[in-house]
Amino acid sequence: MSQEEIFAAFANPDTSRLLALICANPSFSTLESIIKSFLPYLRLRNPTHALQIAEHLSSIGNADKLWAIWNLSSDDFLRSVYEMLKRQADEKMDVNVHPQNDYLLRAMMYGACASSGLCKSVAYMACGITRGLQLPAGENFRDFFPESEDEVRALHAIIQVLAWGLECGLPPGTPFEIEEILPGLLEIEKKGVIKHPGGRALLQLAIREAKGGFDNETSYEDIWTTLFPPPPLGGDHLRDDVGV
Repeated sequence: MSQEEIFAAFANPDTSRLLALICANPSFSTLESIIKSFLPYLRLRNPTHALQIAEHLSSIGNADKLWAIWNLSSDDFLRSVYEMLKRQADEKMDVNVHPQNDYLLRAMMYGACASSGLCKSVAYMACGITRGLQLPAGENFRDFFPESEDEVRALHAIIQVLAWGLECGLPPGTPFEIEEILPGLLEIEKKGVIKHPGGRALLQLAIREAKGGFDNETSYEDIWTTLFPPPPLGGDHLRDDVGV
């Protein structure tokens, strides 16, 4: 199973190709290969497909066809996916704001996993929000991270907040209250943490949504193109050549 086959399955509008790949070899190594391809797909093909991929995986987690040939419960499947996603974290931090920054792309992925229900627990992913928005729940970790990381951590947090789709409230297990988000965003604005023009535009979008109680769903395309507006003739960060 090649990465191109996985990429084509991710880009497919339904789960048929992805399910076929798993059913052809229903093993943890197959599942891990798919999960390991999630972030590279966002980096190399289209970051706005994050929710579609997460929804595909969530749907497969409940597919009768899969469980007929693979003795694994839906809960075990979701738990395995969650642990595999956690292992994708990279300790090295890229502090430059650009479309191939894995920490920013991971925020799209984490937001999609929470929004789709693919990950039942968001405690690990939510740490990026508590740290990025410098919320009280992350205060004990404040001294562990250099100030040079503040901007990219704030943008990671903002992307996650918007990608979660908070019009239905916070996911279970979130280590902060929804009322804490707006003060955190306003404090980031007051301190001038974000210098990147697209980042400042994304911050303003998040502030507007927070003031409105997150009543409106922000599309993944709006999130990414606000942060990285495409040039007039298109750009590499939003590619349509998804290899199908």
